[in-house]
Amino acid sequence: MVTISYTLFLNTKRKTPVIYSNTLKKSSTIYKSVFGDDINMVVYYDNSVDKNTLDHLENNGVILKHKNINKNWEGTFWRFEELDNIKDENDVVILQDADTIINVENNLYKKMLNKLLSEENKCGYLHHGGPTSIKKIKNEQRWILAGASMFKGKLPINVKECIENYNSVNRNFGADEFFLRDYVWPHIKEKCLINIEKRSMEPLSRIIKTQPNIVPKWMLEDNYKDRISNWTKK
Repeated sequence: MVTISYTLFLNTKRKTPVIYSNTLKKSSTIYKSVFGDDINMVVYYDNSVDKNTLDHLENNGVILKHKNINKNWEGTFWRFEELDNIKDENDVVILQDADTIINVENNLYKKMLNKLLSEENKCGYLHHGGPTSIKKIKNEQRWILAGASMFKGKLPINVKECIENYNSVNRNFGADEFFLRDYVWPHIKEKCLINIEKRSMEPLSRIIKTQPNIVPKWMLEDNYKDRISNWTKK
């Protein structure tokens, strides 16, 4: 089974929270056409989400999971809880940003998912979208989440328990990305398929060229090049 997991809460400190609900509604109408019928779409939400949005999602077959009203940015972690529901070694959970519509990246998603299912890779992630924050690259934060990540097979940790412990002291914007880096990445990095989208190659290469020490340690491992997908330079 393949499940795509989202978080939605509208009491965010960002200026345009409506973009998350509107984009998520669009994605809910096309996710099966992108991935096929054998996929679940799950949305974790709180009381800040309006009934119209919830009805729209439910009418498109989305599985809704209610959470208590979040404080600060803890709601960004909810989608990670779906990782604990992986039962079979071929089950896949896709973590997706609510403000990125699926069909923007659908070819990359499908290629990566098919490759993940046909090989021994435990994880895949695609890096998409123009210049990336240098600060996030320096702390290895954005290399790992990168807008969409796919995880295959059960993780050797209880993600929800880790989140609860982490959240008690790290409730701030971007903490979800650090969580993946510190708690999840160590368990899958040796079998990770990496796809850097074409339009990201130039700005990333430019940043790396001017600041060579910015490259994360795991990218320097011997098998890194073998895990980069061949279509990145096409």
